[in-house]
Amino acid sequence: MFAVMTMQRRAALSFLLGFLLVALSNAPFPAQARGGVEIVSVQSQGLGMTQSDAILDGVREAVSMVNGMAIASQTSLAELTTEVTTDAESAFLMSSTFMEQISTATSGIVDGYDLLSSSEDAATGLIIVNLSVRVARYTASKQLDRLRMALAAMRIDNNVQDLQAAAEFAEDLQDGVIDYLTQTRRFAMIDRQLMAETQAELNYVATADVPTRELARLGNQVGTDYLVTIELRDLVTAVTERKMATTNRIRRKTTLASEVGVRIIDVATSQIKFSGTVDTRGNKDYRSLAREASRAIGRYIQNAIYPVRIVAIDGNVLTLGQGGKTIERGERYSLIRLGERLYDPYTKESLGYKETTVGSVIITTVRSKQSKAEIETFDGADMAALTGYDYVVRPIEPAAGAELEAARERVKKAKDQVKSIKDKFDE
Repeated sequence: MFAVMTMQRRAALSFLLGFLLVALSNAPFPAQARGGVEIVSVQSQGLGMTQSDAILDGVREAVSMVNGMAIASQTSLAELTTEVTTDAESAFLMSSTFMEQISTATSGIVDGYDLLSSSEDAATGLIIVNLSVRVARYTASKQLDRLRMALAAMRIDNNVQDLQAAAEFAEDLQDGVIDYLTQTRRFAMIDRQLMAETQAELNYVATADVPTRELARLGNQVGTDYLVTIELRDLVTAVTERKMATTNRIRRKTTLASEVGVRIIDVATSQIKFSGTVDTRGNKDYRSLAREASRAIGRYIQNAIYPVRIVAIDGNVLTLGQGGKTIERGERYSLIRLGERLYDPYTKESLGYKETTVGSVIITTVRSKQSKAEIETFDGADMAALTGYDYVVRPIEPAAGAELEAARERVKKAKDQVKSIKDKFDE
C-alpha cells in the first residue's frame, strides 16, 4: 500500500532543503598552502516528523557546520517529491536515488551520508537520527592570509600628448607593477584586469560536464584590503643634438621620461594611506622605460609597507627574506638598524622604528624566495654587533647629479687623451 506525501510534508521538505543552498563565498575556511575542493566528514543530528525529514535536517546541519548558513540565492532548488511507502521508506533513504536527489538539491555540496542511528522521541514523537555526512568544501590558499592588494585600471592624464604610446606604456607598466608586487611574496595580489575570463571559467564549472563537487569553487572571490591606483601624468621624448667641433658630425641623444602618480587606498574606509610621484628616465624605448618605472613603483610600494628584512647573519654574509625578480645581483642597498618605535607627538600614531644607516651591502646571490648579500661597509668595530638588532635594507637610489658627474668624468678623460696626443706630437 502506497501513501502519497501530503502538501504539508512537501512544504516542510522544501523548507529544509532551502537551508542546504549554502553560499561558499562567505564561509571562513581554514587556510592551506594550496586552495582546492576537498571532501570532509562531519557527524550531525537531525529531527523530523519522518525519518526522511530528520535525515534532511541532519544533512542541513552538517552543511552549516562546514560551510556556514548563508543562502546562495543564485542557486536553484531541486525539490525531493518522490513518493514512498511507510514500510519501504528506510530502504529508500539508503538508496543511490535518494543520495543523488540530495546531491542535486545541495548543488553537489553533499557527497553522501551514512545513517548511524535512528530513534523516536517518546515525548514529542519526533524522529532523531545521527548521521556521518560527507560535505564538499573549498579551502582557500594560505596566501590569502597576506595583505590583499589589487591594482586599479591605469589612468592617463589629459596632458599626455602621444596617447597611443601612452596606452602601450601604461599596459607594460601595469603588468610590471603586478609582477613585482607578486614576486615580493608579501601581498596577496587580487586580479581586477581579467575578471571576465575568470567568470567564464566559473560559468563552465557550473555546467553539467563538470563533477558536481567542483561547484564548491563558486562564490569564493574575495575583496581587497588596499587598492593601488596609478596615473600616467607625463610621457615625453626629448632629442638633443650636438655638433662635434672636430668632425662636424651631429650627435643625437634621445631621452625618455615618465611621471607617474601612485596612491594606496584603504578600500574599507577610502583613506589614502600613501601617495607620491615616481619619475623615471631612460634612453632606449618606452618598453624599457616601463620596465624601469614599474620596478621603481614596486619598490616604492613595498618599502612603504614591508621593507626587505635580514633573516640571518653569517659573518659578513647576510640572508635577505626576499628574492625572485625583485632583487638583482650586483645591486647595492643601505644597511639600516631598527631602533625604538617612534610616535607622532600630536596624533600619537606610530611613525615606525628609528632607523640608523650603519653601512652598505651588495647582492651576490638571488634565489626564488631569498637572496644573499655581502657587507661592503659597516660603521662598527665588531661584526658580532649585527646580531643584537633587527635590520632591514633599502635600495640605494642614484644621486640626482650622478649623470652629470659621469658626463664630467667623460669630458675629463677626453681632455687628457687630447693632451697626451699633443704632447707626443710636440716631442
